[in-house]
Amino acid sequence: MPVYTDSIGASKTGGERRIEWNPVDGHYGCDGLLRISDKKGTRAYAVTEFLPKGDFIGRAFRLVKSDYSETYSVFVCTARKRHSCDCAAGTYGKVRECCHLQAVLKLIGNGWVPDPRCDPREAGSE
Repeated sequence: MPVYTDSIGASKTGGERRIEWNPVDGHYGCDGLLRISDKKGTRAYAVTEFLPKGDFIGRAFRLVKSDYSETYSVFVCTARKRHSCDCAAGTYGKVRECCHLQAVLKLIGNGWVPDPRCDPREAGSE
């Protein structure tokens, strides 16, 4: 499988940030491995998409840090653009979009994580 790279917004303290996405198609119990790098270092996460509960309209992802010290839930709302992440920066509004949310938005925007609610076989039969 190919490994994809792109940049996300710079942070005030870490400068320019880059992401690396390695899709693993369910191996290791996740959808892919995400690395977020800046001048302070690299953080690695296993990323798994899950179906959100309730009436949430959008996509939901769980990011588990490689050393299992942190787990974040990232929600990308398609209806009102009210995205969220439960990390400290996302929860307390320290920034408009935390690096986890920026990375997931980039994964979706680049088409690197297909929407599990869409069956590509149905698109060709219309």
